[in-house]
Amino acid sequence: MSLKTWEQRKLGNISIIKGRLGWKSLKQEEYTSSGPSMIAGRHIVNGEIDWGKVDHIPEWRYQESPEIALKNNDVIFSKDGSLGNPALIHGLKDEATINSTMMLVRTDNSINSGFFYEILLTEQFQRLIYLKVSGSSIPHLFQADMNNFEIMVPTHDEQDKITNILFKLDNLIAANEYNLKNALNIRGRLNLHLLT
Repeated sequence: MSLKTWEQRKLGNISIIKGRLGWKSLKQEEYTSSGPSMIAGRHIVNGEIDWGKVDHIPEWRYQESPEIALKNNDVIFSKDGSLGNPALIHGLKDEATINSTMMLVRTDNSINSGFFYEILLTEQFQRLIYLKVSGSSIPHLFQADMNNFEIMVPTHDEQDKITNILFKLDNLIAANEYNLKNALNIRGRLNLHLLT
């Protein structure tokens, strides 16, 4: 892997960046028990969307904002309050959108969306978040912040290799955390049994 093949690019030049500008007077009582999904930061756990907990909105509400209708390979993250917490959209079967606290990035052909998702987990993105959080009562990432966010982009082949390695590491870490949690639960139940 040669760093000579990496290019510095502004995110706004290689992607579409969108956020819901407002709710167009959407009220909580309009939420439905089924219909298009509406994702908020609280629905993302370790980069995955908990589809069992997402909110739902009427079809006409979904249709009024086609610019933020989710597609596979979109990357979303929180832009208000608790910044970051990205998710890579994959396996999307039904209509879904984001709420007003989220931002959507749809990369072009020059960057693998999985690679971009991994960039959002780096110190570089955390520094941008830190700058927005410092001294702010309500942290907020603006679309202009993301348009001007500069990243280093290698060749497609290198992006794929890096992404595959990092995804495997993420899966290994998640499996180990799961095994550790199970081991601690078993130990706790055993200790409880021994004390009674």
